[in-house]
Amino acid sequence: MLGSVAGLPAVYVGEAHFSVMTKTAETFVGGPPMVAQALGLTVTKQALGDWTVQAKTSGVVNNVADSEADAFAQIRRFLSYLPSNVWQLPPWAEPADDPNRREQSLISAIPRRRTAAYEVRRIIEAVADIGSTFEIAPLYGRAMVTMLARIDGFPVAVLANDCRRDGGAMTPAACIKAERFVDVADTFHLPIVYFADVPGFMVGPESEAGGIIRFANRVQAAVREATVPYISIVIRRMYGVASVMAKSDGMSLRYAWPSAESGSLVAQGGVMAAYRREIEAAPDPVARRLEIEARFQRMASVLRQPGLAQPLEIIDPRDTRPAIVDYLRKSHAVNATHLGPKLRVGMRP
Repeated sequence: MLGSVAGLPAVYVGEAHFSVMTKTAETFVGGPPMVAQALGLTVTKQALGDWTVQAKTSGVVNNVADSEADAFAQIRRFLSYLPSNVWQLPPWAEPADDPNRREQSLISAIPRRRTAAYEVRRIIEAVADIGSTFEIAPLYGRAMVTMLARIDGFPVAVLANDCRRDGGAMTPAACIKAERFVDVADTFHLPIVYFADVPGFMVGPESEAGGIIRFANRVQAAVREATVPYISIVIRRMYGVASVMAKSDGMSLRYAWPSAESGSLVAQGGVMAAYRREIEAAPDPVARRLEIEARFQRMASVLRQPGLAQPLEIIDPRDTRPAIVDYLRKSHAVNATHLGPKLRVGMRP
């Protein structure tokens, strides 16, 4: 989108596998004159559908460009990861990066303090081929990071929870973003690499009103239906129903870092929900709650439950890139047997 895009062309924007707009462009179903006639409202084109609306608030548009040249450059970058059609595998490129590179920074990437935040993009960049990452929809559903990248020359689709945004929880927007990205990856046979640090699906009045139950079901369906190789690395948290994002069937593989923890509920909040009567009946309810939380927290460590939720191998964080490279090489031939359009049966919630 390089200018005003309205009506049917705006619908085409929503249908695209990738969309980009300049900061001087707008897109909407009906422009200011139609809005004035139909609703009696006076509104500008910018307020209706500039980049702050469509790329940040609604998520209709994936990326924003500073200029037309930048928009075309992003399109070329996006296409470089994809095959010419769905009957081909994504194009492999001779890597200049060592497939066995063990990035020392990964050993301390996760803070020792459980509630401390970190930049997950640094982890992705440390694992991917140097200079190969391209982020999709960075302004929308920001609790979920979606990137295209190359690992050992193989194009991959990268998912990661961003703990700096809503604690990394799967909000309605994050679910919508992840569902669409998984579908694009599956359509074009891109292996999926997921860095998991998810406390669960977002709770609360705003999340419920936003349709979290429906969108949680939809993203789960997208992950379940995907037939591409799918590797998950649990780097910190994997709690509740959101653990299904770490696919466990089909061509899937799951690893965990020693910093990983998991369970049905996060101890903080979950304990109060599950043990309310016991806590309220205790002589010191606060002390009792903290005692139960501490017990569950100790048991949450993946080091105490290595078989958690399907066999889950614990690896040194520095071995993440070599492990993914090994998986991509082994699954490449099998992935080639799933070429062609993806046929889905039934409907999503």
